[in-house]
Amino acid sequence: MSFTDASFAAGFTTAIKAFGSSWGDINNDGLLDLFICARDTDTNNLTGNKLYLNNGNFSFSDISVSSNIEDLNDMSFCAAFIDFNLDGLLDIYIANDRLVPNELFKNNGDLTFSSIGLSSNTDIIMDAMSTTIGDYNYDGFPDFYTTNTHAGNAMLRNNGDETFLELADSLGVAFNSVAWGAVFLDGDNDMDLDLYVSGMLGPSSGDLPSAYFERTLTDTFVLETLGFELDTAASFSNAIGDLNNDGFPDIAVSNKEPINHFVYQNVPNSNHWIKINLEGTISNRDAIGARIELSSGGQLQYNFTLLGEGFLGQNSMTEFFGIGLNTTIDSITVYWPSGLIDKVYSPSIDQTLDLIEGFSLGLSELNNQFIFYPNPSSDGIFFIENNSNEAISEVSIINSIGQKISTELLLNNSLNIKAFGRGIYYISILNSSSNSIIKVVY
Repeated sequence: MSFTDASFAAGFTTAIKAFGSSWGDINNDGLLDLFICARDTDTNNLTGNKLYLNNGNFSFSDISVSSNIEDLNDMSFCAAFIDFNLDGLLDIYIANDRLVPNELFKNNGDLTFSSIGLSSNTDIIMDAMSTTIGDYNYDGFPDFYTTNTHAGNAMLRNNGDETFLELADSLGVAFNSVAWGAVFLDGDNDMDLDLYVSGMLGPSSGDLPSAYFERTLTDTFVLETLGFELDTAASFSNAIGDLNNDGFPDIAVSNKEPINHFVYQNVPNSNHWIKINLEGTISNRDAIGARIELSSGGQLQYNFTLLGEGFLGQNSMTEFFGIGLNTTIDSITVYWPSGLIDKVYSPSIDQTLDLIEGFSLGLSELNNQFIFYPNPSSDGIFFIENNSNEAISEVSIINSIGQKISTELLLNNSLNIKAFGRGIYYISILNSSSNSIIKVVY
């Protein structure tokens, strides 16, 4: 095995003093694009944040200026791709240090973004270090937690109307110390999200070295010790994963020398859980940008697949859901970046579930007379194998709500539906003796 430095050939030709990078598919073409945070105090050599569009041939195009993303000297530490308004497009939230307001860029769907920090109430001026995403109130909309110095961290509750409300003090998660990395997790699998925060200064300074905020039944958080009370390290980043596959998320913490890094093993209780791994077929393979909805015992929970939202850390790509003392899960729904929706009913609990995009649509079941391939299609073109021994007289395209939207002629035994956009379609094939319906996905 060997590796070759292909950075310059791939289009990364600008030197950047950077701290964070995030990946997301901004145009839903199945290819992950890259955002790099620039933080440079050299006023003679200012470089703004960079957004690189994946061209699909192991090269990237710098669209920072044309997309309206690049601002010089934003002092950005961290950013997250997240579909904050659930319109199917990944937006970008950026944590900026010192005197530059945090920024929220709304994806316009045409490879450009609009800055809506002011109108959305997310343009907080703080010593922002990290962006952490989670739906702590389970309304389906992602909330933002941003770390800060002694003035206090920010918890931005998503109101669902493209505005946010800052609630850190009232929820009890302000921290009021020098915070860096943070992560949402349901540490005890009791069906609500807790919050872990890493701090830079120790108890001798009067600051919190770290904090585990446990969600309460009154929709606030309370500071718990839980084994973290002996922490005296200067910590910067953290991440969660299941190191022993017991279904309870463990925490890894990066510390400043001379103290070694921490690994906190989660001691399990009797609560139940499920872990989910996603694999995209039409969407990017890692399903970055997907939203997962779990229903159990009349309560809904939501997770979002993210790549690079924490400060210098990355959580496990496995998504964790705690279901408390419930012994059944009603359903799991996956909203893929492609627009496809999959649903599974009554999966077993206390297991890791691997879900591949299109699994619930019966895409592997082929009509005996007509075979469409590839299905799903990444470019909207399907080839048709006709096993009926009869000529096809008409092909109609029907959308997902049953409307006939087009009648097409077959050219070279192929059908192109790219003009109708990505989604689920039903193809009606008419010959002299039958009318067959085939489900396809683009």
